[in-house]
Amino acid sequence: MYSLHLINKNIGKFYENIPFSGLTSLRFMIVDENVQDRESLKNVLEFLGYSVVSVAGYTEASKHIRAGENYEFIITAIRSDSCMDFEKFLLSVKDFLEDSSVVIASERAEESCFQSFENDEKIAGAIHKPYKMEELERIIKSVRQ
Repeated sequence: MYSLHLINKNIGKFYENIPFSGLTSLRFMIVDENVQDRESLKNVLEFLGYSVVSVAGYTEASKHIRAGENYEFIITAIRSDSCMDFEKFLLSVKDFLEDSSVVIASERAEESCFQSFENDEKIAGAIHKPYKMEELERIIKSVRQ
């Protein structure tokens, strides 16, 4: 296992010891209105060799998914565009998420929101923003085992 040290100057956070586990064939979709958060995570994942599509909201994400694009992981902010809430988004694309796992992200500790989805087989886990690679790695490892 390799690790590297990246500094994200856009949001002033340090990403330390980001693991590279050799799973570079994974495809990610990032759904987040916050451009800095979304592009920062995209840059880190692409640097590690992953294929990444980033979109601003559920409406755009839904179009990609319904068009047959497959992603192993969809990392989505719990709050996104005003046209759709997370629950409606998940219900609208669930039938298209054959091999996809959804990771919910939030800036606040919205534990009650996370708990309402904990029994959904498509929800792989929840992480807090700003994105922490060790949290994401833990979720990926638990799904891939």
